[in-house]
Amino acid sequence: AARDREQASRQKLATAEQRVAALLERAESDQPEPALPADLAMVNDAMEPVDAEYDNLQQSVNDLSKRHENAVRSQEISADAVQETEEKLSTDRENLNKLQIKQQTLEQEYGDPETRADALSSATQAHKAAVLALEASQQKLNDLDLVTLDADIERYERAISNADEKLKAAENAKTVAHTSLQHLGGQGLHERWAAATAALEAANREHAAAATCSKAIAMVRDRFGQLSGERADQIAAPLRLKTEEYLATMFGPGTRVSLALADDQSGFSDLRVVRPSADASSFAFEELSGGAREQVAAGLRLAMAEILADRYGGSLPVVFDDAFTNSDPRRIQLLQRMLDLAARRGLQVIVLSCNPADYHTFGATEIDLAAPIPKSM
Repeated sequence: AARDREQASRQKLATAEQRVAALLERAESDQPEPALPADLAMVNDAMEPVDAEYDNLQQSVNDLSKRHENAVRSQEISADAVQETEEKLSTDRENLNKLQIKQQTLEQEYGDPETRADALSSATQAHKAAVLALEASQQKLNDLDLVTLDADIERYERAISNADEKLKAAENAKTVAHTSLQHLGGQGLHERWAAATAALEAANREHAAAATCSKAIAMVRDRFGQLSGERADQIAAPLRLKTEEYLATMFGPGTRVSLALADDQSGFSDLRVVRPSADASSFAFEELSGGAREQVAAGLRLAMAEILADRYGGSLPVVFDDAFTNSDPRRIQLLQRMLDLAARRGLQVIVLSCNPADYHTFGATEIDLAAPIPKSM
């Protein structure tokens, strides 16, 4: 629209210039001059519209020139903006190409969206399972008895120290045996007979020790049979409490034990155990599994020995001769807590076993009762 107005104004200006030129040409020609106006006022009146039109045309030309200049400047600014936009668009396209290449690389590495969704679902489930396992582990840590754990650590450290000493002793024995074998050239029939004889003697010694232990237990039983009702009641309470303390290392805090004095006052009967992990149900001794009966019996024996130890200088020996054959490996480890507790309270705990490897973490002194290698004749 601005250009159209500028063009129209230029046409009017050109027309006015042509009229002025025609008047000049007529004035210079030989033709007779037309009749002039009567006076100067009429001339001025005739020139006023022309001058006004000329001034209007000149103002329009000036306005159009300014608008043209502004339009040129705007066009230059727009051209710069277009160039900047094109450069930015080019950069964005390059970045888009890079992102598309990166996306393709990631899809090749991690799979398509469906595969990633499956992997994310699996990872989420694994995370939930890990959280549940962590909460369960935290609950187990909260339920652990720190005093018992400290005692376990001390016991394991003793076991490691004993194992190191046994390893050194075994290496020395291996060296000595190797030297002896090289010197003797192996064992003959006589040496085997001597070894068998030594093994028989060791078995006889073990039998005698077991018989002595049996007699000691019988003496303890007879001693209980001699107690009066009041005396038995005085012993029953501490015996029950001590037994609960020992069994707590096996079955956990909160384990309860009940005892009843036999009718003939020769001992205790109706032994029942309440385990915290069994919904506080009470089990008679006869209802327990073979391994559980072994463990409860051991706790009761240790409690008896601890009570009687006060009369014998604060310490008594307690012998367990393959007394835990029905206990699984995990229960054997827990049994070592109970036996270690008795040892820390002053009792001398002696465990005889044909599987000494089960007690390597006991932290106690180990004595091998194997038959010695006979000397050469």
